[in-house]
Amino acid sequence: GLYEWAEAMGFPYECNNADFSSGSSNCGTGTTYTVATEHQGLCPTGWHIANNTDTAALYSYLGGTGIAGGKMKETGTTHWSFPNTGADNSSGFNGLPSGYRNYNGVYFSLQYNGIFLLSTVTDSGLDLVFTGTTANEYGMYRVSGRSIRCVKD
Repeated sequence: GLYEWAEAMGFPYECNNADFSSGSSNCGTGTTYTVATEHQGLCPTGWHIANNTDTAALYSYLGGTGIAGGKMKETGTTHWSFPNTGADNSSGFNGLPSGYRNYNGVYFSLQYNGIFLLSTVTDSGLDLVFTGTTANEYGMYRVSGRSIRCVKD
């Protein structure tokens, strides 16, 4: 990517692989960094990382989860694997098949699934996943890497 998440949060480089599951870490630097501290974060001022309230409104607007995925996908097979079923991008979302990075640093589903981290906190995390014509939310471990989508406040 363009930068690591720790850099975007204002944390030092050493925090890129730190365990923040308890809400804080010293990242081996001697200074404690907490995710509860107010940060500008990844999205610009006036924007936020999408949450499950945003996606519920999106699904409703697009006609339900059974068809929302296709309406959010980039058309064609430049990035998506053939045949890119149901893709018409009528929403203008222009979703790309981002896949995800697992806890071992291995990438999966790069041409098959659009996976976006939602800011809604659950025990296993929550992601918007679209493939084919459908869009759904699934739990994935927070240590996995996913794309984000910023939404205007």
